[in-house]
Amino acid sequence: MNKQALVFLAVILPTPALANQNTPEMIIFGSLGMALIAGFAIFYSFQSNEGAVDLDNFDYANEETLQPKLSLMLPENGIFSLSVIRQSGNVERVTENLSLYDVTAKILYTMQKAKIDTLSLNQTDNLLRLYRTSHNARGKQEGKRIGGFDILQTGEGLTETGVDNKMLAAEMINLNPQSEAEKAIIKAFLQAAEQAPDNAPEELIRSFDADTGEGNDDFHHHAIVLMLLYADTVLLGRAKMTSKVREQFKSSEIIWQQQLGNDQSVNYVMGIHGFGSTTPKDVKEAFLQYWQLCENKIGSDHLSLGTGELMNTRRPKILDHKF
Repeated sequence: MNKQALVFLAVILPTPALANQNTPEMIIFGSLGMALIAGFAIFYSFQSNEGAVDLDNFDYANEETLQPKLSLMLPENGIFSLSVIRQSGNVERVTENLSLYDVTAKILYTMQKAKIDTLSLNQTDNLLRLYRTSHNARGKQEGKRIGGFDILQTGEGLTETGVDNKMLAAEMINLNPQSEAEKAIIKAFLQAAEQAPDNAPEELIRSFDADTGEGNDDFHHHAIVLMLLYADTVLLGRAKMTSKVREQFKSSEIIWQQQLGNDQSVNYVMGIHGFGSTTPKDVKEAFLQYWQLCENKIGSDHLSLGTGELMNTRRPKILDHKF
C-alpha cells in the first residue's frame, strides 16, 4: 500500500473516541461506508500510478511520460495557450502563443517546483486538461498551490521537436526581476518590442509590466536571449545631447545624471542613461548575469544549438561597453 493510501485510511477510519459516541449500528454502517470510500481511493491511486507509466494509457502521465504522451495527443505544429490553475480553481497565469515544445517545458518545470507526481489527462476538442491526482492539503496556502493546467490550441504553424522531457525542464529559467537594474532590462525590452513586435517573444511581453518591469514566470532560455537582444537595442541606442535633453539631465535628482548633463564633452546619451533608478554599471552587470545564465543552459538539442549560434553571432553591445 502506498503512502497516499495509508494517509487516507488514517484520516477516515473511525477513532475509538468517535466510536464511543455512536450506537453499534451507526458504527457498523459508518465503518462499511468509510471502508468503501477508502477502497476506492486506494484503487484510484494504484490505477493512476499504473496508467501514468503506461505509454498506451492517455488518462494519466508523470514527468517521465508526459512529453511522449503530449506529442501524440497534440499537433506538433500547434499554437497553444497554457493556463496554470490553482487548487482553488482560480487561474494563476495564462501564457499564449506557445509551441508544443514550450508548453511541455513549462508544465514539466512547474511539476518539479510544485512537487506534482502524477497528472490526470482529459481531452475535449481543442482543450486538454491536466490535473494533479492527489490534492496537496498542507499549510495555509492550500488553495494557492498549483492544481493543474489547461492547454488550449489556438492555431497552427509552430514546430519544435527532438528533445526529451528532462531536457525541456532543465532548459527553463525563472525570470523574476528584483533589482532596479534587472527591471530596467525588462523595461528596455518592452520598449523595443513595442517598436518591433514581430519577432519579440510574446510570452515575455505578456508576463511583465511595462511601467515597473515587474513579473514572474518560467521561460526557455532561447526566449530570454531574444529578450536581451531586444533590450540591448534600447539600452545602447544613441540620441543627441540636445540643449533640452541636457537641461533634463541637469535638473535630475540623480547625481550621476546631473553630472552627465553638466559634462559639456558629452555629445550624446544612450537609452541606459534614462533609467535613473539604477546605474549603467549595475544594468550591465545584471545583463551579463542573465546572458551567462542562458549560456549555461545550452544543451545538445536543435533549439539549444540554434540559441548558442545566435549568442555567438549576435553578442550584445552592452557587454563590451565601458561605463
